[in-house]
Amino acid sequence: MRKRHPSPRTTVCSSTSSRTFSSSRLDKHIPQTMSLLSLNDDVLEIIISFIPSPDAWRLAQTCRYVYDAAVCQYLSIVTIKSWRQLIGFSSFVVAEPSRKLYIKALEVSLHYNQEYSECIPAFIEVLRGAGSLRSLSIKYEHFLHPSLTGILNPERISYLRVVSKFLEVLTHMISRPRYLKVFLSTHDDEVPFWHALENLTGCLETLDWNPIQSLNPGINNVWPHVHSLSVRLHRGRWSLYHLARAFPNVRRFKPDSCGGYDTRPLWASLDELESNFPFVLFSRVRRLLIHDDDFSDGPSKMVLHMLRHTSPVVLSFGTYRPRLIPHLQDLTPRLKYLKVVTHADANTEHQQSLSIARDLHGLQLTALCLCYRNSWMTKPQCDLARLVGLAQQVAATLPTLGYVGFDYTLRWRDEMHVLLPLHFRSDFSHFPSTGNLHISSFCVMCE
Repeated sequence: MRKRHPSPRTTVCSSTSSRTFSSSRLDKHIPQTMSLLSLNDDVLEIIISFIPSPDAWRLAQTCRYVYDAAVCQYLSIVTIKSWRQLIGFSSFVVAEPSRKLYIKALEVSLHYNQEYSECIPAFIEVLRGAGSLRSLSIKYEHFLHPSLTGILNPERISYLRVVSKFLEVLTHMISRPRYLKVFLSTHDDEVPFWHALENLTGCLETLDWNPIQSLNPGINNVWPHVHSLSVRLHRGRWSLYHLARAFPNVRRFKPDSCGGYDTRPLWASLDELESNFPFVLFSRVRRLLIHDDDFSDGPSKMVLHMLRHTSPVVLSFGTYRPRLIPHLQDLTPRLKYLKVVTHADANTEHQQSLSIARDLHGLQLTALCLCYRNSWMTKPQCDLARLVGLAQQVAATLPTLGYVGFDYTLRWRDEMHVLLPLHFRSDFSHFPSTGNLHISSFCVMCE
């Protein structure tokens, strides 16, 4: 491994800014600063790998000694949203063929424009030569169809806002992705989704397909490695049976439509369910997230049925009025972590929080998060003493609690990746202890 030793007169860069110093001045005024030139190439590459791609390009322009490593980082993640970007990117990469190998993730979002058709061959050349490409996202670009079948390496592929004819690409492509997302802009069955996926039965692990026109009983293939399935079907009654037969080992299921049903447990390995609507499901799950915000007339039979048969350990749901809460003791005996997103005015939030806690007294909850939209609790300047007092009262009502939260700032997707109570631990370190509670603006941990 080559190590650089700068001469005393060499100009060096001390940061990613454009300011430069002679090494003698640098040693005199900032003796503790290490010159980039004194670092081995592999160390430089590691440091630069932490720099966002756009900043890496500025570093490449500033420090000629780290140009190669910075350009490598700059090209690792590429997003193209204009024809001007596409032309510049293609010209830059084609000028040095080895640069094609730096591209690891590529996102292209363009509508076809005849005016720029002459630059398309150069971009296709780049695409076909990107041997290290692992993630590819294509939006709108029907002009790229012929070139996509020959791409070898992407493990993640997203085709967004594409027409049904585009699905022929899937039937002929050489790549065997583990992750596939398809968002169709037209709704027809010219190429049924199961036909488009026939070549991916041995590799596909995550599938996100929107929309599926129908679940045809003619689906004969099985995708045994798919563990995460997200689908949107047109409205109407539809059975989960055909999906479960085609994807038997699903652990995470996200249906983006109402009307689904089954008549018996289908997925023995189902762990997580996220849905905009309640529907009939007999399979047990560990985590259940329901986004529906229309329980104002009381819990529907569908919701009660779903909770009874799924019996989740982690439950997150939205409700205009928390009328579902008293039913949880009987419906979800395994429940440990609960998040409720609801409504209350500033004068009733305190009382409603205690009322919810009392309704949960029969459950052995470990964590409880009560979220009120536009609440004083989520303001950075909220009254911490008031928040601590409320948390203590809630904890006293439910002695099994280890964590109490009042945070509405996290998105649904954030909760999916972080198992409570780890989510409730965030940002405790810089707040003072108060008795047996450690508090942040939004979360309280009971010791």
